[in-house]
Amino acid sequence: MQVVFLISTLGPGGAERSITQLAARWARAGHRVALVTLHSEVKDDFYPVFEGIERRSLAGSAVRGGFLGNLLLVWRCAALYRALHPRVVVSFIDRTNVIAILAALLTGHPVIACERTVPGVRFIGTMWEFLRRRLYRYAAAVVVQSERAKKALDWLEDAAVIPNAVEEPQGSAPAPEIPAPYLVLVGRFTEEKRHEMALKCFKQATMGEFSAWRLVCIGDGPLKPALEQMAASLGIADQVLFLGTLANPHPVIARAAFLVSTSRVEGFPMAVAEALALGVPVVATDSGGGVSDLVRTEVDGIIVPRDDESALVEALHRIISAPALRERLASRTKEVLERFSAECVDAQWFELIESLDMVRGSSHE
Repeated sequence: MQVVFLISTLGPGGAERSITQLAARWARAGHRVALVTLHSEVKDDFYPVFEGIERRSLAGSAVRGGFLGNLLLVWRCAALYRALHPRVVVSFIDRTNVIAILAALLTGHPVIACERTVPGVRFIGTMWEFLRRRLYRYAAAVVVQSERAKKALDWLEDAAVIPNAVEEPQGSAPAPEIPAPYLVLVGRFTEEKRHEMALKCFKQATMGEFSAWRLVCIGDGPLKPALEQMAASLGIADQVLFLGTLANPHPVIARAAFLVSTSRVEGFPMAVAEALALGVPVVATDSGGGVSDLVRTEVDGIIVPRDDESALVEALHRIISAPALRERLASRTKEVLERFSAECVDAQWFELIESLDMVRGSSHE
């Protein structure tokens, strides 16, 4: 079948990584796959795209944002649908979903709109919120990653729940020399990720005999200078390493004692999933999406209430001070590869697509 995947950019992010992996699996299975970005050029891709995929960009000098820019993107998407005539269009992330559905109203092609976080928690703008509520009903299907995310779309008649597949990390890269022991935090430096909470709780958890521990931060973003200044003001600048964005963070994650996640909201956090797949336990705040599906408290990690800093300090101190606990949790982490296998997840996708064909009464090959 011909499938078009749509996303805003292929920059360094969990949704971008997920759509790249999903498209690659379907291309390897023999499907004709096009991976299309709305706002970034092919040369700007952060993640490598499988060679069997047709990679396109709808960005250009004429796309400047605003009403006219978005109208132009709708027109370009409609032209793309007519040229490729896909059996289905799979769109990732709220604003891209709106554009994808508007284009489909012009051509009649089915769109699966995929929410990659918990809808409603992150405000996407008055106009976009209005359009999302009005247009999602015209999608062939809406996909979320957890039951909790589905409940947030209570204004929709129904949504399908399909999590990300968790694949064993591939490839190798030289890892920077980081003295053990350390914990690792992966994510863009934005308000949603709440790195400031991680810094404050890390300081409290490592005071005294555990001051040799380090916090390794992988990522970049607008809040990085403020966070570096905060680490200095807390007196832990020599304990916190800011590595920036890494093309392959897996060697650094694999050597960590555990991963910490302090996000306010997540859909299905790939950093958490990949840490578990690498054999690394996780301490996470309950971010309302798929983190509680991934991490099983006292089995392969610890989840604490989202805004409870005291509980996070206690969990960090507990796992830092107990090597036996870390070893016990690590022994069960790789079960995530079976619980969210690519085979099971892709079967859910194909079952959904087949059901759309039955509803439409025809199939596009």
